Amino acid sequence: MFGAFVLALLVAGLSWLVRARKISPFSAVGRGMRNLTDPVINPIERVVVRRGGNPVQAGWWLVILVAVIGVVVLAIAQFVLESGRRLALAAALGPRALIA
Repeated sequence: MFGAFVLALLVAGLSWLVRARKISPFSAVGRGMRNLTDPVINPIERVVVRRGGNPVQAGWWLVILVAVIGVVVLAIAQFVLESGRRLALAAALGPRALIA
């Protein structure tokens, strides 16, 4: 999850540099950055623009989305692992503990 978050930060940062014109979008570096980031950013940008937002902020919405999904996935994984551990312990203690 941390790797996905760092990757989202990198994509958002590169996209922002080109979209905010900190790096010329017509230079070789700018075109390369756009080729890397546009497939990820464009769908989010469409949603942001449809809801009245600034398209330059689409990358940061990506970071927020990845962070929220990461927290949810980690919470679900923790719940499943803890439930499995408790079920295994109850199974080891016998049928009464398993029913309880």
